[in-house]
Amino acid sequence: MPIQWRDKMSVGSRVLDEDHKRLIDILNTFEQMTRNGASFEALDQIFQELGDYTRDHFAREERIQQEINYPLRQTHQEQHRAMVAWLLKAYKTYKARRQAAEARGVTSDHDCYEELLSILNTWLTRHILQDDMKLKPHLQRHLEAAAMSDV
Repeated sequence: MPIQWRDKMSVGSRVLDEDHKRLIDILNTFEQMTRNGASFEALDQIFQELGDYTRDHFAREERIQQEINYPLRQTHQEQHRAMVAWLLKAYKTYKARRQAAEARGVTSDHDCYEELLSILNTWLTRHILQDDMKLKPHLQRHLEAAAMSDV
């Protein structure tokens, strides 16, 4: 089921919110392509895009956390590293399943991605609504302090 962006997902940073929306769009595209029987090659490209954008987003988020001296930065970065490692492992598993299917002459396989999609959707919404939400009050204080210094 596609993820719907909701205002309660906003962490109060335009940059991070736009990143989260883009990650949701990529996941939703991946899901739609899977359900529509897209080729392994097309799914491979969108999975690569997801991995690349995830790494870029994590780098931006961590840079912002450092700028505002976010006290949970270390723990949050460890969660990011674990997710990147999991994505790489999932990609290897997906690649092995894909190669086995291709060896049988199969060019697309919805079931190959179903579990992966479920895990990714759950992880992303949980990460935004629980882990990234802890960042929100710190971002707000930083923005308020910056606004006060402009006065």
